Amino acid sequence: MWLKFQSVLQPCPSHGMCDKTLLECFCRALGPENRSMANQLFEGGMLHHPYEFVATLLDGMVETNKEAQKKHKWDALVAQVDVLSKRVMGLEAQAKEKENHFFLHECRHRKNHGGVQNDEAFSLIQQKLEEQEKKLNEMKDNIKMLNETSATNSMTIQLQDAQITYLMTGRYPPFAEDSPNYG
Repeated sequence: MWLKFQSVLQPCPSHGMCDKTLLECFCRALGPENRSMANQLFEGGMLHHPYEFVATLLDGMVETNKEAQKKHKWDALVAQVDVLSKRVMGLEAQAKEKENHFFLHECRHRKNHGGVQNDEAFSLIQQKLEEQEKKLNEMKDNIKMLNETSATNSMTIQLQDAQITYLMTGRYPPFAEDSPNYG
């Protein structure tokens, strides 16, 4: 709601109204449940604080919400990469099992039948196996790169979370641990 309100104000920040009136307009637009929740964030209610203070706090909350959404999306992506990694490992195990079975079968078959056609077929199959192994190795490299990227991004998110917490508790007393509004 705060972002929508700011987008309306952007072309003309005050629309010729004083800050108090702008704050009242925003509060009325919230609706009863959201207004009650917003007033709990501000000691004495939102309307008893300067517009700049309320705007700064709400801007910080919007940023925190955006970061939380990014973290949620990132966690979902990491989970998908984990599933993909497990599937690749399963395919790799199946490929090795089939390769071993094929070589045993081929050795038996060669002893029994021999010949040029078998050598050509063996060569073609060997080429296909090498291509599959190359693709599996590329997938492994991609998964490794994704895991490294996810670890780096996870650390960045944790650092940003710590910075936001520091800023919120340092600049906005209602969020300090000893405040009745904390939590």
